[in-house]
Amino acid sequence: MTINKVKLKKVLSHLVTGMAYSRNAWVDQARNRLAGALGEYAKLRLAKMVNFNYNWEPEVIRLAKKIGDLFDEAKTICKSSFDKKKAFIEAFREAASSQEQVVSAKNKFEQNYLKTKKDTDLLFKKYRENFDAFDSEKLLIDMMVEYLPKLASIITGKK
Repeated sequence: MTINKVKLKKVLSHLVTGMAYSRNAWVDQARNRLAGALGEYAKLRLAKMVNFNYNWEPEVIRLAKKIGDLFDEAKTICKSSFDKKKAFIEAFREAASSQEQVVSAKNKFEQNYLKTKKDTDLLFKKYRENFDAFDSEKLLIDMMVEYLPKLASIITGKK
């Protein structure tokens, strides 16, 4: 059975275009990816803070790559053209206000990884001592500077 290549290309093109992002969908995807990475980065910072022997960095790197993929036209197709930098700033502002991601990461870290009261007490002590460092906006900026410096420059305006 021979498949007409022209028809196949047309069907595939339609399928891809149908899966393309609108501006709003792109912003939603960017915000969700940023917020997810924020939660994993918070766990990474908590683990380092209490010398917990588990490294969340590979997951943070994987999620950071997915955020960067949104700017790769070969990986992310958009239905129309729009200023991705402005859209990213919008997504960043929304994700940066996701303090609940940080609180959830802290709670999951405590519940799933700390097994003794001594470990839990140490976490709370260190967390209180470094409370300002666990502000969602500050953490998200720190994560971007470390893992997504090109995108961080969009937010900060610095090159």
